[in-house]
Amino acid sequence: MQNYSLEYDKVYDIATKSLENDDAYKQLIMKEGRIIGMINRVVNQKNEEKMKKDILNTPINVVVYRVFKTMNDVINDLKNKRNLKQIFREERRLYLGLFISFFSFLMIFFIKSDGN
Repeated sequence: MQNYSLEYDKVYDIATKSLENDDAYKQLIMKEGRIIGMINRVVNQKNEEKMKKDILNTPINVVVYRVFKTMNDVINDLKNKRNLKQIFREERRLYLGLFISFFSFLMIFFIKSDGN
C-alpha cells in the first residue's frame, strides 16, 4: 500500500512541476510579447522622427525621387484595386501633397503662359 502512495506522490510531483513549467512558459511568452511590442513602438517612433527630420534636411533630388516613387506605388496600388486606406497611408501623404502642389503650379504656369 505504501508503495502505491510513493508512486502517486511521484506522479503528483511530476504533474505539478509540469503545470508550474507551463505557467512559467506562458508568463515568459507574455513578457516576450510585451517586450517585442515595446521594441516595435520604439523603432516606429524613431523611424517617424527620422522621416520628419529627413524631409527638411534631404536634398531636392531625393525628395523628387520619393515623390515619383510614391506616385508610382499609388498608381500600381490603384491598378491592383487595393483598399484606399492602404493606398493613401500616412507615410505617402506628404509626398502625395507635394506632387499635387507641384502639379498645380505647373498647370497654373502653363495656363498663364498660354494666355499671353
